[in-house]
Amino acid sequence: MAWSRAHPSEAALLLNGAEEFGRAGWSQEHRARADRGNERVFARLGMVGAGLGLTGPEGRARIVLTLIDLPLATVRRPLRAGHPLPAEGLAEDCAAALLVRARRGRAGRVRAGPGPGRARHPPPDARHRRVGQGR
Repeated sequence: MAWSRAHPSEAALLLNGAEEFGRAGWSQEHRARADRGNERVFARLGMVGAGLGLTGPEGRARIVLTLIDLPLATVRRPLRAGHPLPAEGLAEDCAAALLVRARRGRAGRVRAGPGPGRARHPPPDARHRRVGQGR
């Protein structure tokens, strides 16, 4: 987010993916180069996930969501609307929640949801009470 705030013209490229940049018309060499780059990124993400104990399909999905999808979504929406970017703390808090929840819920695999009978998104005052109570 800090990079996007400091480089708004370059950050505008984050609004599009390879298809919007004409990937279908790229040469085989350029498509292969892009694919190799993506493979390197996802291999590193797998290493990060393994270091955090997040493996398997659910663990990989959580790492991709935390380190790629969440930051991109946080930047894309305000960029598209022409609004200022939110503070970095918002994305950091969301990323931390995804990873902490995964580590707490791990018993051989990453827990996918809050579990039966538990609110998915408690009201803000309930979250603050929980944090203040040290849970």
